[in-house]
Amino acid sequence: HPEVDRILADTHQVIIYQESAMRLGAELAGFSLAEVDRLRKSFAKKQMDEVVAVGKLFLEGCERVGKIDRVRAEALWGQMKKAGRYSFCHAHSCAYGFMGYDTAYVKAHWPRQFIAAWLEVAKAEPDPKLEFYELVQEARRMGVPVLPPDLRKTKKKTHCDGLRVYVSLTSVKHFGPSASL
Repeated sequence: HPEVDRILADTHQVIIYQESAMRLGAELAGFSLAEVDRLRKSFAKKQMDEVVAVGKLFLEGCERVGKIDRVRAEALWGQMKKAGRYSFCHAHSCAYGFMGYDTAYVKAHWPRQFIAAWLEVAKAEPDPKLEFYELVQEARRMGVPVLPPDLRKTKKKTHCDGLRVYVSLTSVKHFGPSASL
């Protein structure tokens, strides 16, 4: 349908972003800003009872506005409902894209500093031991030497001297920041 094609032109007629579903609701069903936000929230929170209620409003709105017929509205709502399981905010996708690019750039150009920083961050993970192990394996694959804590060279945080990565004493289990040198 031309209206749907126009609204979804940027995503090649695929409902990827929450904003796409919101525009479909606003333009085809005449949703107010509050109703569009209700649609977004019902998808984002995966509240199926609310999705069903919003779907009924969408179909009624499409009939009232008259840009698409009932059969197309039902088919479109089916697509929107499926998309609601995975769609996400467009701004977040852009931010994740930039973050992924920046992370890959740092990893490629400053691999030792990258590993040192991630080893430091790994301490806050739910399973730091597993995260630490995987990062050390990645460091080996990249040719980055990771050395165990050394009382002579260690600092308060995991660091890099340009050649090697030194793990901090605070990375050792039960050895908190106050015990670090």
